[in-house]
Amino acid sequence: MKDKRLLLYIALAAMLALLPVATMRVLWPYFLWQNEPLHSTVETVGALAAILMAVVLLQRRPDEGGGRLFWVAMGLLGAGILDGFHATAQPGHQFVLLHSTAALAGGFGFALVWLPESLRYASIRKWVPWAVIAGSVLFGLWTLLFRETLPVMVQDGRFTTTAMALNLLSGVFFVAAAGRFLLDFHHSIKAEPYLFSCMALLFGLASLTFTYSALWDDVWWFWHAVRLSAYLLVMGVVVHGYLQTASSRKRAEERIAHLTLVLKAVRNVNQLITREEDRECLIQKSCELLVEGRGYENAWILLLDENKSLVTAASAGLGEYASIFLEQIKTVGYPPCLRELLAQEKPFIAYDEPGKSHQGCVLAGQHSSQGVFRCRLEYQGKFYGALGVTVPSVAASSVIVYDEEEQGLFLELCGDIAFALANIERKEEYKQAEEALYHSEERFRQLSDASFEGIAITEQGKILDGNHTLAGMLRCDLPELIGKSILEFTAPAYHDLLRQVVASGYDKPYELECVRRDGSTFAAEICGKAITYNGRTARIAAVRDISERKRAEEALNRQEERYRNTLDAMIEGCQIIGYDWRYLYVNDAIARQGRYPKENLLGHTMMEMYPGIENTEVFARLQQCMKKRTPQRMENEFTFPDGAKGWFELCGPPGSEGISLPSLDIPERQQAEAKAREKQDLREVDRLRTQLLANVSHELRTPLTSIKGFVSTLLRPDIQWSAEEQRDFLHTIDQESDRLTRLISDLLDMSRLEAGALKLDRTDYSIVEILDSIGSVLAKLTEHHQLKLAVPPDLPPVLVDILRIGQVLTNLVENAARHSADGTEIIIEARLDGGQVVVSVTDRGVGIPAEHLDRVFDRFYQVENVVAGRKSGTGLGLSICHGILEAHSGKIWVESKLGEGSKFSFTLPVSKGGEEIAQDSGS
Repeated sequence: MKDKRLLLYIALAAMLALLPVATMRVLWPYFLWQNEPLHSTVETVGALAAILMAVVLLQRRPDEGGGRLFWVAMGLLGAGILDGFHATAQPGHQFVLLHSTAALAGGFGFALVWLPESLRYASIRKWVPWAVIAGSVLFGLWTLLFRETLPVMVQDGRFTTTAMALNLLSGVFFVAAAGRFLLDFHHSIKAEPYLFSCMALLFGLASLTFTYSALWDDVWWFWHAVRLSAYLLVMGVVVHGYLQTASSRKRAEERIAHLTLVLKAVRNVNQLITREEDRECLIQKSCELLVEGRGYENAWILLLDENKSLVTAASAGLGEYASIFLEQIKTVGYPPCLRELLAQEKPFIAYDEPGKSHQGCVLAGQHSSQGVFRCRLEYQGKFYGALGVTVPSVAASSVIVYDEEEQGLFLELCGDIAFALANIERKEEYKQAEEALYHSEERFRQLSDASFEGIAITEQGKILDGNHTLAGMLRCDLPELIGKSILEFTAPAYHDLLRQVVASGYDKPYELECVRRDGSTFAAEICGKAITYNGRTARIAAVRDISERKRAEEALNRQEERYRNTLDAMIEGCQIIGYDWRYLYVNDAIARQGRYPKENLLGHTMMEMYPGIENTEVFARLQQCMKKRTPQRMENEFTFPDGAKGWFELCGPPGSEGISLPSLDIPERQQAEAKAREKQDLREVDRLRTQLLANVSHELRTPLTSIKGFVSTLLRPDIQWSAEEQRDFLHTIDQESDRLTRLISDLLDMSRLEAGALKLDRTDYSIVEILDSIGSVLAKLTEHHQLKLAVPPDLPPVLVDILRIGQVLTNLVENAARHSADGTEIIIEARLDGGQVVVSVTDRGVGIPAEHLDRVFDRFYQVENVVAGRKSGTGLGLSICHGILEAHSGKIWVESKLGEGSKFSFTLPVSKGGEEIAQDSGS
């Protein structure tokens, strides 16, 4: 608690409330004034205190106290008005009813502090106070004018159950509100929630004590004293708020005065920055200005190098501590407060409150009763040093709050000083650069003369300077070049090109033909750029003799032409694909195979010419060849953009430019193999259909035989079956009819899926709702097993046809029960995975052999290792599940280990309404 004196105030208030009552009871035990007149006086004072407090609370900001104070004000307003009527009433039913209703109204208003913040006030603040006033006044008038209609509240001098119930309920309300304010006090550690908690607790104690009292007995006056203590505490809240406001105003005035001094110091430093060019003078005068304006008690600046070693320092207001501080840094090192500051990687303001310990720092005596600001000096990421100031001492009763505004001013001041240091550093660097330029010109002359390339400096086409290598290329002396036009040393066919390059400032390499002084020519590569030469704009150009390279390129071009002609004449297709999947070379055979002219293919990517190829197996093999540099050989059926197909044999060896990809058109061989596969597929389909007919005939005949047998048995005239036997027979007939219905439904669903006629009625449902819809069916299917559900209730909804997804779950659970022994577990679980919900059905059955896992969702396919004694089914259930989930944009898969069980899982996309829920739960 921030103010321990609150406990003392509460104790004194309780004593002051109890003292008059105790005194009257001892001195005048039989004097009538201690009862009705005294009671009316106490209730009137309490009513006025409650109404006054309600008015004060309504004047505060709506968001103050989280909106809870509005409901406290409503409780006090209603209780105060009804207590006023109570103070004027004679003892009796009206008397007790008004008190009980006042306590209930106050307790109910206090209890509303538990409402969520969005429901606390908002749009109802304007009319609720008037409604409370009108309701309380009308209720009071009713009790005064229609006494014969009032309920019985007192009987034989004792309170009735109605009176005690109303007060007991109000006591519970007040105690609940006290708990809410205690939670607020725990989170904020402010005095006001604690005061309101004590006030609500006292009101609650008074209402709870009412049930143990009678008119004018000792307990009656005890709970009145408790209520009076609560009202005194109400007035204490008002006084506390006033004192807090006055204290805040005083702190604000002190803060404004302090900030004015700081602004004045910042202004003076900014004026210094604009004219000072010496670094040491800058930091010394800055410290003095910060102290002279009395914005700060003292100031110091340390300039450090990149290794954070001390370069120089300045201070003001430290006196003899300045030299001791610097000596400590040089001999012992930086104190802990400075090490923490220098360890940061960006401008960082550290503020130490008055009284903070500065162990290991010689300035600790200066800072013991004062606050300290410290900050790094940085500009554009470069570190220059640190600045520290000591804020003025203030009285203990009015501590200045150093908020973000003052920190912003101090950070701005540090940035301005860092800028000035950077500006001085730039000027020093500029002077050093001028000196270095003179020396670099000499070095340039020496380096250029030693270069293997010719170098020329020109201005508007005239040669200003050059090196001896250039003169050697042109077979003349260097002085002969100076002042000459560069056109004199260029073949006439390239004059226009040279003028265009000079005029446009072209700075990329280009080629032309140079003319020597003796008239001979040579091929040259030239690269130039604009420079400043002797204060004027010029161009520097490097000239390289490329005659030998040109001759080699011509020979290489002739050889390449021969290879190109050979490749174009080949029957096999040949193509070179670069690392960016662009066609670098294609021969005529590739153009025929790919059905595009060579000009359309070259320079374009495979994905541009054949959209969707990146999703094919051949592209995946080519990627492996490209990345792992491993040769690939394959046969591929390729589908062209117009829908036509073709078979090609490809060989993909890696090359220096990407992949060299020869290809051979093999349509006839592949057509024969395709026909063979088609025949094999037809035989397999025929076998599966034959198996289906056998299974279906068996599955249809079995329930029909059972139904026929039991019906015939029931119809026999020579036997009288008991009611229980008849019920058993009819139960079996009902089960077999359901089995027959499911079989026919599976066949119809399979036919709809094959015809693409399955219609879905999709709506947002949760997984829990889907499971509830088929709960009875699942219970029946797993009556010999242990069904367990692991479905979180907060999963987002999915957009599904609930009947179809229920059918999927029913098929999977039935499949699990069929393939697992009695008594084993069947688990249904669900989880959120990104933007979809994953549902799994796990059994502890016999499992599925690995060679069958890829085909369990095929139509008519069955695995024959079922549990002994269980029906094998038609082989349609899993295929129907696969088709339904595909229609829902989901997928289904199975994981299984032989002898351990199987786990069937499927996904359902989260609905649009559930995407936000999924994102919130993910964050």
